[in-house]
Amino acid sequence: MSQLGVLLERRGELVEAERLFRRAADLGDPTGMSQLGVLLVGQGEMEEAVRLFRQAFDLYVSGGGMADLGVLLGRRGKREEGDAEDEDGAEPRRGGGDG
Repeated sequence: MSQLGVLLERRGELVEAERLFRRAADLGDPTGMSQLGVLLVGQGEMEEAVRLFRQAFDLYVSGGGMADLGVLLGRRGKREEGDAEDEDGAEPRRGGGDG
């Protein structure tokens, strides 16, 4: 959904792009939240954009983004850094949302 929104935004169809980004954001998609935030910055809606960026960041971190970093750092021999980022030894996530 977010990818379609990006395509529409690039084609100048901002109203439809915003609709799709909002729908993705309402469904809890951090990418949709970020994309909507970018669109809103362009419209001067800074407060809502900041709120969306923070919400997207919080979802990304709590959703495993930092765990992915920890696992990969551990695999690269940076065990101390990896342990700080990921204490449960989880495997990195694959895919995730429609982006």
